[in-house]
Amino acid sequence: MAKPSLQELASANEARILRVLSVAEAVCGEPVSDVESPGGVFRASLRLKIDGRSVIATARSQGRTAREEALVLRALSDITDRVPVVLGCQSGVLLQSDLGQNRLDLAIARAPVGRQALLAEAAASSLVDLHAAADRTALSRALDPLDDPEEQAARRILSADALAPFAAKGEVVFDRAAVMRALCAIPRAFVKGDCRPANATLGADRRVRWFDFETCGPGPRVRDFAELIVDPVWTLPPDRLFASVGARAGCAHAALSLHTALRAAEALERLMTEAQVHGWQSRAQVLVEDGPGANAAFAARIADMGAMGAGQSRLLEPLVLPFSRAARHFRQVARQPGRTGTRCS
Repeated sequence: MAKPSLQELASANEARILRVLSVAEAVCGEPVSDVESPGGVFRASLRLKIDGRSVIATARSQGRTAREEALVLRALSDITDRVPVVLGCQSGVLLQSDLGQNRLDLAIARAPVGRQALLAEAAASSLVDLHAAADRTALSRALDPLDDPEEQAARRILSADALAPFAAKGEVVFDRAAVMRALCAIPRAFVKGDCRPANATLGADRRVRWFDFETCGPGPRVRDFAELIVDPVWTLPPDRLFASVGARAGCAHAALSLHTALRAAEALERLMTEAQVHGWQSRAQVLVEDGPGANAAFAARIADMGAMGAGQSRLLEPLVLPFSRAARHFRQVARQPGRTGTRCS
């Protein structure tokens, strides 16, 4: 099947936006006075101004349905203020309170290194609060997993092959069966999913709050913390970031190391693919667009985090060298002038 053209995508997106506006006005009983696209015009959510207040309207094409996401947020917001409040859900459109425009990733990017340690601790603590709130609900039993756990684990292991260009003889060698057993042995409970700092805000009260629950459901909670750690917006030294998050997370060191390394491999695989197709982007572009954009310095940071995680994991120690070589390679790319817009090599 042929991919839709940009014109077709734009037409479909315009229809989606009109549907969102219609539902928002019907639910709120007031006209929409202003519309913003905080993540870009093709993203799932819009920021609407209705009767002087800011409302987030979301219409998803994948992941959890609007109804499921509303169920999750209603259950959690009764217990904790770490999530948005549901204002309505109708015709596949979720309306929720606006947690503010100070996204955590942008706050991290502005913060000096010493301040980042405090932000890491605050973010990890907020996830602990979120998990504790979920434990007081029936969400772990009410939600089906979005993926088969074993298939998901297999994909994570396979992502390590992205390191092949940096491995001895072009082959990534480690005990995959042992890693599979370790992944499948980790207890499963409600996880937020997609815990990149771009999916959180930092309030005036310095509390971190989370939005975007389309990938929530049963899973290994350590994964939430690994996603937080591996995000390349951090400039805090990898070992300090790992220690700051790990001290709050309360999960086993071996599990956090394992998931950190595999998350880094996944992130690096996606970034390299994006760079191959669309070329390198500036750091500012990636932060503003909050998309899958590729930045060479970010790639180096992800590889550094992977090397740190692998170095603390008995099972993934063989990945330290290819991760380290990848980090050196991408640092060299980042130092080359005029690399923005060029393809990954």
